[in-house]
This record gives sequence, structure tokens and C-alpha cells, in this order.
Amino acid sequence: SVLKASTKILKTVKAIYTEVSFIETYEGVPLYPEVKSWMQSMGFRVAFEEFKWKDMGNVFFVKD
Repeated sequence: SVLKASTKILKTVKAIYTEVSFIETYEGVPLYPEVKSWMQSMGFRVAFEEFKWKDMGNVFFVKD
């Protein structure tokens, strides 16, 4: 929700490293496929994924 509320500032951002979830760890948490799709719609692509746990991981997005 923070990223979605920051579309103006995202225009100046070149990279984002964030934690993502595969299961609903708390009510309303966006799951990784939704985050990935939204980030792609904002002009970012996945540069690196690290999934050390079965329910969450880290992803590095960069702007194309």
C-alpha cells in the first residue's frame, strides 16, 4: 500500500529491494504475484529473486 500511494516518487526511483510473501502472513498483505505484476506495470522488472523460505523471500526490482 505504501508503494501504491507513492506513484509520483516512484517515477524517480531506479531500484527497489523488498520482501515479498507467498502466503497471507497478515490480513490484506499483497502476495508476490500481485506485487510483481504491479511493479511491472510501473516499469520495473525483476533483477534478482531470493527465496530462502517457503512462505516469503526478497526481490530486487529495477526500472527498465
